[in-house]
Amino acid sequence: MTTSHDNKGDIGGGDGNDYNRPRRPNADTLSYLRSLPLHEPTAHAEVSTFLNHHNNNNNNETSPSSSDPPSSPSSSEPAEPPQILTASLAAINEIHHEIASLAGDEYGSQIVESLARIAGPYSTRAARILVDGIVGYMVHLSTHRYGSHVVQTILQSAITVMNNTSSSTSSTSSTTAEDTSVMRLMELEDDDDNDDDELPQLQELIITLITEITPYAKELAEHICGSHVIRTLICVLGGLREVVPSHLIKGGGNTGVPTMMMVAGGSRRGKVKKKKKKKRKGSNPMDIAGGGGATNTASYTMLKPIGSDTHARIDSSAVEFQKGLASMVHTLSGFHCCSRKFQTKVVPPGELQRLACHPSAGPLLILLLRVLTLQSKTSSSTSSKKRSSPSGGEQQVDTESSMADFRLGIAEPSPQFQPNSDAERLAKRILCWDDDDTTKNGTQPYAGDVIYGLSGEMRGSRLLECILHSSHDTFFHSIACAGGLLLRQTNKQDDENEIEDAINDYLNDPVGNYIIQTLLSNLRTSDQADDILPRLTPSIASGYLLDPTKKRRGVFWRIVECSAKFGVGQEMVLDAMCKGFGGLSRSGGGGSGVCDVGDCIPRLLDLTNGKGEDDDADNGDDGDNNNNNEQGVGDRKKRVGRMSLDVSGARSIHHLLKFEPKICGEVLEGIVGRFDAQDLELIANDGLGSRCIMDAILNNPKRTSTPPFQKTITALLQKLLHRVVALSVERVGHHTVRNLFLALPTMDDRAMLCGELVKGLTKLNGNAIGRGIVVDCCLKEFGEDNDGGGGVWRESVKRLLERESFLRDIVGDEDNEDGDGAKKKKRKRKKKKKKGMEE
Repeated sequence: MTTSHDNKGDIGGGDGNDYNRPRRPNADTLSYLRSLPLHEPTAHAEVSTFLNHHNNNNNNETSPSSSDPPSSPSSSEPAEPPQILTASLAAINEIHHEIASLAGDEYGSQIVESLARIAGPYSTRAARILVDGIVGYMVHLSTHRYGSHVVQTILQSAITVMNNTSSSTSSTSSTTAEDTSVMRLMELEDDDDNDDDELPQLQELIITLITEITPYAKELAEHICGSHVIRTLICVLGGLREVVPSHLIKGGGNTGVPTMMMVAGGSRRGKVKKKKKKKRKGSNPMDIAGGGGATNTASYTMLKPIGSDTHARIDSSAVEFQKGLASMVHTLSGFHCCSRKFQTKVVPPGELQRLACHPSAGPLLILLLRVLTLQSKTSSSTSSKKRSSPSGGEQQVDTESSMADFRLGIAEPSPQFQPNSDAERLAKRILCWDDDDTTKNGTQPYAGDVIYGLSGEMRGSRLLECILHSSHDTFFHSIACAGGLLLRQTNKQDDENEIEDAINDYLNDPVGNYIIQTLLSNLRTSDQADDILPRLTPSIASGYLLDPTKKRRGVFWRIVECSAKFGVGQEMVLDAMCKGFGGLSRSGGGGSGVCDVGDCIPRLLDLTNGKGEDDDADNGDDGDNNNNNEQGVGDRKKRVGRMSLDVSGARSIHHLLKFEPKICGEVLEGIVGRFDAQDLELIANDGLGSRCIMDAILNNPKRTSTPPFQKTITALLQKLLHRVVALSVERVGHHTVRNLFLALPTMDDRAMLCGELVKGLTKLNGNAIGRGIVVDCCLKEFGEDNDGGGGVWRESVKRLLERESFLRDIVGDEDNEDGDGAKKKKRKRKKKKKKGMEE
């Protein structure tokens, strides 16, 4: 292939690791680039304004209005071309042969990334120039501190094109992306695909990059910079792109929507200011293993098809791309991808397992497994719950619901690979799985040891979790049996002692206990839950999983979640919880050791103040301070600053409230009866406490109509009655007031609530949140009635309740364990209607 570079040598030539290095950047070029006004938000705003003006002119020409003459100056004057985009295109043409040199410079790399993000999505020719500028230097740039980020940004900007249609254009308009192309309107590119120069096509350039870097893929996989370049190339080959969910991006502002710079990781990688040496606290392995600290985002990023919300410039289903992905997989893992023959030969543990535990190669293998799962033609997620739009298509989950699920610890459902797919081959290769040996006696020669070894390693455990998430039901059960977590269908009596020892080993390990959590959250059948829960409840009864110093409450949270999901062992879990907290009280010397469910709730929630001083409930004194302080909430004088809640404890209480209503009474009494009004107000104003506790009590119509919940809701009204005005103007607390109004069992209770809210009507009208409560609780009608709560107000509330019930029937219950409550209700209505017609 002919290229436009003159100083390119052989890949890997030179001395040792001296890959084909570009020259140093020209100082004059750097000065020219630094003088450009490259502001990315302004650049995209200019393009949007330019397209809107053009679309408005087209609409005026096709359908002229009688009130606006067609010769109006505002509609006939041409729009000003985007200045920053024009300057960026000119700069890219100027630095065509210096892109690789600029990518290795601290300032030059930032400018090249900005140019790629500004011009790449709009101009195919600019994208081709940028990609052609790194051909031949791929290996060197992949291992460079700045160059690796430039390569990633260029590839991400080159493979997609912005949706050039205006947001104000009607969906029924016949205007297409080609008709409103920015480059065509600016008359800078007549035809992107048929240039008469020597610049290769974009797809050919990407194939060249893949051919260039594939021989070094295994070495680059262990490089902190090179592994991210390989990840980007794998996404390109699979026709996907990595997207970080907005609620996981810190510093996204109040909107929670990430900017382009946040998604790209920021253009400035090296700090210009002087570095100051700071004393750092020793890293805690628990934080790293638990998802905090410096963890890699390969497990949390979303993979979206390139053409899902943008237009793709490449065809990932081309034969060349499939061959490139197969060669990349073979280099990294050793097996041939996209092959019809399924490999069953077992390979002993070795290099691949070492890469799985590597801090850079491990996340790369996670991404590779996810891409192969989505690449498989037979991949499905039938076992996961999908949210469908009224038109029948899959609906994009909005940011607010994602944030709510994130607070509850509910991850997006992962697609599952099918038997004999490439993803399953890779998973079995990683686990050293032997299909032939499985069919003989049900044991694995290497898989059990590999699973146990990966579960104890910080990086390998994440790969094992990804395999559990993505496995189909049969393979999931086989992995759990091979790892000693579930009993096999045969020889159950012989395996019981080994299972007990294996589970204890996993629980005692600071990393391995997260495998138990992942297993519990991914159980597929109630039989599996009935198998593992009795083996975990002894650890609850001993207090090991409940002791906050042991840091194992996450396992207890998953146990409660599993029990609520499948309806298995709920009374067993509650009894074990009472015994566990009773044992902790005896060991602490601060109680009698007798603990009921209501006493466990404050200790499970673990209320602390802002300075980290624990309440008396943490010291085991909750059994002795019941007379003065309502069952051990703690001394009011000690509690200063902002209250904090135990995350796992709050989520555990949320799922405890999903147990059968007849056994939820003690849990509800532990919340409303053990906490005073100020504590309940603080819980309602806390994002986690409001979502996990208050919403669980008030926001489930199937449970709020039962006697235990109705009694608790009425008691909650009595405690919060004089605090509802303050809650109604809070960002989080007003949700509790609104849900409380809807959940109250009688109209008289709602009238009591509105009577208290009307007293603070002036305060409520002072901000938008309070005015929303005025509308939601029909306070205007309540104040207009002479007797307060008369017929006008009651009719308004009745219409409001009917509207809420109608919306719930359409959307379905949020807490429905089956996930298809709306479908069941719809089928029920159809059957009832059909029966009526027959009669």
